[in-house]
Amino acid sequence: MKKLNILFIILLFSICLKAQTTLTLQPNASTGKDALISSLYSTSNFGNSTDFAGIATTVGGNLAIGRSLIDFDLSSIPSTAVITGATLYLYSFTSSSNGSNTGDNTSYLQMITSSWDEMTVTWNTAPTTTNLHQGTLQASTSSNQIYIVNVTNLVQDYVSDQANSFGFMLCLADESAYKGLIFASSDNADSTLHPKLIVTYTTSPIPSDTCITMQPDNKKGKDALISSLYSNVNFGNDLDFAGIATTVGGNFAIGRSLIDFDLSFIPSNAVISSATLSLYSFISPDNGGNLGSNTSYLQRITSSWNDMTVTWNTAPSTTTLHQVTLPASMSSNQIYGVDIKTLVQDYVADQANSFGFMLRLADETIYKGLIFASSDDIDSTLHPKLEVCYSIPNGVNEQQLTNNYVSVYPNPAKDIITIETNSNTQQKVEIVNLMGQSIYTSYINKKATINTSSFANGVYILKLYTDKEMLVRKFVKE
Repeated sequence: MKKLNILFIILLFSICLKAQTTLTLQPNASTGKDALISSLYSTSNFGNSTDFAGIATTVGGNLAIGRSLIDFDLSSIPSTAVITGATLYLYSFTSSSNGSNTGDNTSYLQMITSSWDEMTVTWNTAPTTTNLHQGTLQASTSSNQIYIVNVTNLVQDYVSDQANSFGFMLCLADESAYKGLIFASSDNADSTLHPKLIVTYTTSPIPSDTCITMQPDNKKGKDALISSLYSNVNFGNDLDFAGIATTVGGNFAIGRSLIDFDLSFIPSNAVISSATLSLYSFISPDNGGNLGSNTSYLQRITSSWNDMTVTWNTAPSTTTLHQVTLPASMSSNQIYGVDIKTLVQDYVADQANSFGFMLRLADETIYKGLIFASSDDIDSTLHPKLEVCYSIPNGVNEQQLTNNYVSVYPNPAKDIITIETNSNTQQKVEIVNLMGQSIYTSYINKKATINTSSFANGVYILKLYTDKEMLVRKFVKE
């Protein structure tokens, strides 16, 4: 494997930092607003239900469909705000009334467009909804699964039109029996399972940070597993990025993992405003799934190593300075979004002594395992992903970081945007929404205008494909 070449790095110049605010909401029974509605009990209210669920079952031979409503208080967010990120956390559990996740329970999350009262709403009085920007929750794979749902577009729609926005409805995609996607509601006795919404927004859409996203594959990635039992063996092509403590043939074995991303293009005086490492749990054919009290550490590596030769006996040195703790897992397919801002700040400030990060269990006694996919996994969506945003105090501009540039103006825009580049050759331009859907593609030389009057209001991403890289800009359509 090779280190990720800078020519493949996506440079994102984001709308952020200037007036960015993060709002975290996880209300309890007294402050939350959610309710279950049932087609079979069409005049009954279930405002105190402990379940937030989509259900299709039978009761006494009669089909019963269950849907759930939820609302969060977003009134503190100005209607002119640009939502830069919104994530809804939903926690599966085994309900005393409705059991656990079952069947092909793919579901939708839709915007509610009329008012409703938690303690009076029924199936017969259910509010209206729209499928515009609806989110899809994929079928569950376990009974205690944590869903991390990107609702950025839904929340943008909500705050932009608060007079006609009243929360979200969860319903099964196929409401024929027997299926169920069962989460805890804000009335659940376990407060850690209450639905949680985290929204990040800005009220001053001025591009100020440079952001990069890296998710290399087996050709560009650099990671390796090392094993105390096979202390002279290299596992540079291993599918697992893991911390492990187990036995093999009665012999004790500790596994640790190393990973590095190419951050050499970030100036040493850059200020890191955010850095998130996304790691994806999976069932490994070699090491199984997450197991035991698997709290782990992520530490900065301080000496060089080669992913195709490194072994336990030649492992690089590490430091516990600013190490990050990964809490014990709750499921075998859990997604970890790890805040490593300080680790990355240390990395770029001292690149001569920074060579990536090591994952290891906090307690390396058997039997434990925190199992993620590596960049060698066949499923590219599970590869480790690093997202970093930074600014440069001394005014280094984009042209000093890359030979190409692209600008989009006006931003925010109403109907017409202008795209301008420094290239004399024809280049592909693509515009995608925050759901990743491509809505416009064309080719330009130097400068072009695009009519965005048919675009819905919201945030869009413009991609300019050069011969060596892809430049990315965010813009707002008002």
